[in-house]
Amino acid sequence: MKINHIQKTSFFLLFSVIFPIAFCSSCIAQPEKEQSNDIEQPVSQPEIINGDAQFDRYVPFLRHRRVAIVANHSSVVDGRHLCDTLIAQGVEIVKVFAPEHGFRGDADAGAKVNDAVDSQTGLPIVSLYGKNKKPSTAQMADVDVVLYDLQDVGARFYTYISTMHYMMEACAERGIPFVVLDRPNPNGDYIDGPILEDDCKSFVGMHPIPIVYGMTAAELAMMINGEHWLTDGLQCDLKVVTVSGYSHSMTLPLDIAPSPNLPTQQAIRLYPSLCLFEGTNVSVGRGTEHPFEIIGAPDSRCGEFQFTPKSRSGAHDPLHENVVCYGLDLTQIVDPHCFTLEYILHFHATMGDSAFWKSGRFFDLLAGTKSLRRQISEGLSADSIRATWQPKLEKFKALRSKYLLYDVPPICTESHQTTIDWPQAMHSVWVDSIYNSLSLRQRIAQLIWVTVNNTSSPREIGSVAKIVHDVEVGGVLLLQSTPSEARKVVDILQGNSAFPLLIAADAENGPAMKFAGTTPFPKNLTLGSKASPERLYRMGQMVATQVRACGVDVNFAPVVDVNTNPQNPVIGQRSFGENASDVGLRASAFSRGLQSMGCVAVAKHFPGHGDTSADSHSELPVVRNSRERIDTIDIQPYRQCIADGIIGVMSAHIAVPSIDASSTAASLSRTVMHDLLRNELQFNGIVISDAVNMLGIRIAAGKRSVEALAIAAGNDVVEFSLDAQAAVDSVEAYILKGIIDSTEIEQSVRRVLALKQWCNEHNTHREVGWPQLFTNSLDVEMLADSLFAEAVTVLVDNGLNELKTESYHTFAQWQLSRGETLEASSPEVLVNEIRSSAAMRHWIFVDEKTLPQIRRLLQLIDNECDVVIAYAGNPYRLKNLSLPNKGVSMVEICESSPQAKRALSIFARYGGKTTGRLPVSVGCFKCSDGVDAVHVVK
Repeated sequence: MKINHIQKTSFFLLFSVIFPIAFCSSCIAQPEKEQSNDIEQPVSQPEIINGDAQFDRYVPFLRHRRVAIVANHSSVVDGRHLCDTLIAQGVEIVKVFAPEHGFRGDADAGAKVNDAVDSQTGLPIVSLYGKNKKPSTAQMADVDVVLYDLQDVGARFYTYISTMHYMMEACAERGIPFVVLDRPNPNGDYIDGPILEDDCKSFVGMHPIPIVYGMTAAELAMMINGEHWLTDGLQCDLKVVTVSGYSHSMTLPLDIAPSPNLPTQQAIRLYPSLCLFEGTNVSVGRGTEHPFEIIGAPDSRCGEFQFTPKSRSGAHDPLHENVVCYGLDLTQIVDPHCFTLEYILHFHATMGDSAFWKSGRFFDLLAGTKSLRRQISEGLSADSIRATWQPKLEKFKALRSKYLLYDVPPICTESHQTTIDWPQAMHSVWVDSIYNSLSLRQRIAQLIWVTVNNTSSPREIGSVAKIVHDVEVGGVLLLQSTPSEARKVVDILQGNSAFPLLIAADAENGPAMKFAGTTPFPKNLTLGSKASPERLYRMGQMVATQVRACGVDVNFAPVVDVNTNPQNPVIGQRSFGENASDVGLRASAFSRGLQSMGCVAVAKHFPGHGDTSADSHSELPVVRNSRERIDTIDIQPYRQCIADGIIGVMSAHIAVPSIDASSTAASLSRTVMHDLLRNELQFNGIVISDAVNMLGIRIAAGKRSVEALAIAAGNDVVEFSLDAQAAVDSVEAYILKGIIDSTEIEQSVRRVLALKQWCNEHNTHREVGWPQLFTNSLDVEMLADSLFAEAVTVLVDNGLNELKTESYHTFAQWQLSRGETLEASSPEVLVNEIRSSAAMRHWIFVDEKTLPQIRRLLQLIDNECDVVIAYAGNPYRLKNLSLPNKGVSMVEICESSPQAKRALSIFARYGGKTTGRLPVSVGCFKCSDGVDAVHVVK
């Protein structure tokens, strides 16, 4: 649909035509429009595409999920109901939740809506405007995702947003994703009216927002979530499909009436002002051809215009039925673009207090405050009344700005400079200026980074903020947090720093590793099964977009360790696999994706932590491989990443005697960090130590300062310093003694400053509210889903392409979402179930915890029985698993996360093609084992 601009006329002039001259002389205050919306509209008008019409942005997410849709007659795309369209596209819709006015939109306002079955689709319709306004546990039991597609009108008392609130709450209580297919707000171009007060909460007003709140349904949903307005502060898994081409400055006529008594754009625009009459004895035209376009009462003093309400479809038993009403005809007002009190004041003054009010309580609920009715009865002017709600209205506008999806700077645009020209960057005008202004101790402090362990602890945040202020450290590492907490902490810390801080996090396979509530991507080993460089580049972009929104500049990723030791206790699934070339290609692609969005990538752990049997967090591992083996395997991915312009490298707390015979930690070895990394590999970027709180490096350092030793070895930055002040003291002492070359300190400081300048120039997220990225994340989730699906690997195929009836079994540790799954208590019980089943093929789902039961099962089962072992978990656990010679197929995915299990069960239940490969060698299986397989489901 195209934007239809309506000519705007001064409301004062319009009002002077309608009302007597004496009445017109009063000053009519205009609501304040958002300054950001006062933009000149282009001559060429963009096409508006509603969220529901953008199928590629959400339909893949719905597939293989049981979908409930909150919809009504307005849920139409190109003349066809959304339910019909989605069913035709293979989406499994299990039910419809219907709001006020019902699924087909023909019920009266306030009329009870009953449960039913839709005659056109056969879908069960669950009413949310009948005996319950919030779905019950039973009604949500068979739902995997809820889709919301209702046309709102942007007024607080319009109950579709109350239905949205209760659906969000039901989803939050059960961990069910809630997807809003956003639509334009036909009253979204201004904000006005009193803010709802707590004692006036009801289904016609549930949130502390003004009558006209200037937000789309998706933006309001984000506010409800972000401000913890759901019961007990719950937050739902909210996802949004935005409207393409929309701006809040637009006034868009709707293609379909959102409810029976709002049939025209004129009625919709007048609705915020006229709905308050529903609590009075004045008719708003229900039962006529012009509901919410005419107003009147059985009092000839109210106006010359006459109308008679009569019962009709959508307006049974209207107020003043079959009685002549006198009042105003507002059908000819051109674009009534403001919320006005003048109509209310006119009728109240004409009719008198006792005749005017019908239901004072209901009026208060609509107004959201008890004071408005009192002010009207006391005869206050419109300007005086408006003045009382302005302070709260200004606060709301500030709050609203956090949740806007439209009329804001782009969330992210791909950087044109994905690498750094270090010689030039280190001597930029800004770097020269800052460097020359710093004392020696301030320069050293730029190389020391500290950590925030608990972002929810005001005491810890205050302590770190004091260190940032007093010591003037160069950066901060965030550990576990949430996006909102991270942003708040980053703002506090940046505010306490004289110079921009670099904020880092360990988001190796995505923000979910450190930031709760974000999208989980596959672990690196899972990605090593299939993910192409192109897909990993895209994943890197999405990860960068989200961590940058949390305030993070530097991602301590990717892990480029080639995991050749199955007993490795610290790398394992963090590695892309054991093939050095594949690891290099995947790590480089992910890094380039990160950096294309202005996020620093840091390859770790140099020179390679993949062949260790000890954990550097608790001891100093020793890698005893030859220099030739280390060069051809462990260092190979670094060569790839360095050649492709990676910005950072992290040193490892491991000893490598074949490189440095002293057997000190590589992170403290000048031979490793300077001679090998800087000189031989020609790495010009920033070198960051692994966390110096780890025992591996502390054992290597003994009683000496780990920070001073690390910088002397060639690290530019030391992270996770436990005593920043002492670290600066020790490094300064080493410089004064000549142990650390002052020219190298200058190079390191300039690298850090150059990195800060690059991050600032490429940060497109600093002014963007975090909710925009974490609620508008369907594209992220769809990529994650597809990466999990691609990682499914068929190791042994005994006829999966043969059409057979199938049954599904699992042990109690792994509960699938479908109710027909058979759960067994023991291998013996499961064998009996298989033998008694009429199905010809039996899928048995197993994870790391139940793998021992599978070993017993394989001893009991008949060789001729067609069984598929579907394993989700660390592939190294398969070491001692032996399969019978025939009858058993083996399908696996390299982790046991819920997303991995879902991908495996989807392959089993719905079939498909898979080309995954095992990224490591284990037991009888070799690296790259796997077959291209097609599973056919009957």
